[in-house]
Amino acid sequence: MTNRERFFRSILFEPVDRPARTDAFLLVEEAFGKAFPSENNIENSTGKERDNLLKQCAEIHLQIACHYDYDAIFAWHPFTGPASLEIISMLKHMTCRQPRAIIGMVPGAFWALEQIQDHTRFAIRLYEDMPGLHNEAQNMLDAALKRVHDLKEAGADVAYIPNDQAFNTGPYFSPSVYQELVLPYAQKLFAEIRKLGLIGVYHTDGNIMSLLHLIMETGAHALQSIDPMAGMDIKKVKELTYGRLALIGNVQCSFLQQGPKDAIAESARYCLRYGAQNGGYVFMASNSIFPGIPLENYHVMQAEYDKFVAEQIESF
Repeated sequence: MTNRERFFRSILFEPVDRPARTDAFLLVEEAFGKAFPSENNIENSTGKERDNLLKQCAEIHLQIACHYDYDAIFAWHPFTGPASLEIISMLKHMTCRQPRAIIGMVPGAFWALEQIQDHTRFAIRLYEDMPGLHNEAQNMLDAALKRVHDLKEAGADVAYIPNDQAFNTGPYFSPSVYQELVLPYAQKLFAEIRKLGLIGVYHTDGNIMSLLHLIMETGAHALQSIDPMAGMDIKKVKELTYGRLALIGNVQCSFLQQGPKDAIAESARYCLRYGAQNGGYVFMASNSIFPGIPLENYHVMQAEYDKFVAEQIESF
């Protein structure tokens, strides 16, 4: 099967030859001696110069995916804007002979930690200005719906919704506030994503156990992070969500950053043992592979995946 088919089948709980894998890989200079053109340079360029910069971005994204045999490409640079759509179109053309799923970003889709600068003021508004918060939520949704349609037109396969809802100790919103202020807008967004034939991925860090039943009602295909540093146990989460919500991630980023290597391998093996069993799982770190993670540590994670697949420990 193609990489793209493997990604879709993994998300949809269908049989695969091996679990799908991907990452938002930021260690470009360490791995390849390259750097993405800055968003500033892209924005200030025109004509052939701009086309060349966008092509460089697309080529680096593809190089990452080919080198690590990802089944899906995180088109994370630039994160959003017209340039990101042009890069997705380029990637769609570049991968036509060896298809990989292409992931586009939809930031700021509904209320989350990223949208709140003054937490005291926001708390007051929950009591004094709920209509105003709903109006702003609708504006965010309208912008996100446009972005989703733009991603579809550009050739993306996946709409990735970064929307942090929790800290390590628990969710920012109570379940009742989430149900009123977040859930209706998330449901409309993921319904449109499904209508367009895209895969919808909901990202949030933190401990979201008390919100998990509501997140399952959003209509998202998959949940990404499953943050182990916040106590999210993928074995337990898989038991609660199986068949309704695929899982992506859970390899612990603090181990990737600080080691030891045995802990990285153990975290990766735990994810694969309990995440990949019976489908509905994509192997990935609990966050991006960010600067500061030693490249050799990331290779430990990938080697554990290769070992797991070679041993055929579980049925997929």
